Amino acid sequence: MGRLKLNLLVIDDDSLILEVMQALIPEPWQFIGQTHYSAPPQTVHVAFVDLHLSEDFRKADGLEVIQKISQSNPHTEIVAISGD
Repeated sequence: MGRLKLNLLVIDDDSLILEVMQALIPEPWQFIGQTHYSAPPQTVHVAFVDLHLSEDFRKADGLEVIQKISQSNPHTEIVAISGD
């Protein structure tokens, strides 16, 4: 019998954050890391989204990404993150 795979999407413009998150994610999670949002190839169960995905800290463009994810995947649990 196959093991359940859960997909975790992490979107952050800092590649070091993606590397650390990938190293910390245990089984049965499948890590999907992106520095900018593009629709993932599979169902996403949980998404961590950086609120500031650009160098302009006045603009929280992560909110737009959160809206896109919630519209296309309404059952995805979304966590907003920020280094600020």
